[in-house]
Amino acid sequence: MAEKKAPKTKPAKPATKPAAKSAKRPAGDTAKSSGRGNKAKKQGKTEKLAAELKSLIPQLDEEGLLFLIEQARVHIYNMQVDALNKSMARTRQTESAAPGKSKAVGISLKISEDKHSYYLSCNNDWIMFNRAEMLQLVKITSSPLPDDDKRAGLYRWFDRERRDVFGTVPIRSPQSEILSELIRLLNKSFKIK
Repeated sequence: MAEKKAPKTKPAKPATKPAAKSAKRPAGDTAKSSGRGNKAKKQGKTEKLAAELKSLIPQLDEEGLLFLIEQARVHIYNMQVDALNKSMARTRQTESAAPGKSKAVGISLKISEDKHSYYLSCNNDWIMFNRAEMLQLVKITSSPLPDDDKRAGLYRWFDRERRDVFGTVPIRSPQSEILSELIRLLNKSFKIK
């Protein structure tokens, strides 16, 4: 019996991944396009993404919605931190360009728009505290104890709960003058009822 030979076949072409639509640029579009064009494109893209997110919301269960809300809050917080860091960098550049400025320690407090975060600034270094942490600090500073005891209480709290503060704020001991400034600042900013 004669054997049948299989017909010759060509080897298959390797599969290629389809190009993403967002990766394609229209003809004539360059990376150095004008700022107005980029702003309009970015706004258009943001609107498209927002519309897509809105269309997906009805399909989500409660757990999915809670997850998205939490992620949005985290992302907003990160954007606020980025904005503060950029502002600090500009301030540092301005200060380093100004000759003869003294290095006095100054502290200030900023509250986030949603009142969930508090930013303590010490010589343009920012430290974030959440609401529970700030409440604990305010309880220490608004107690009827003498200032020496309040400074010692703040020092112990930072040592126990937020040692990172010691790297940013020049607190060397419970007698550090910066703790007295912090007591005045917190008592001026908050009142416990």
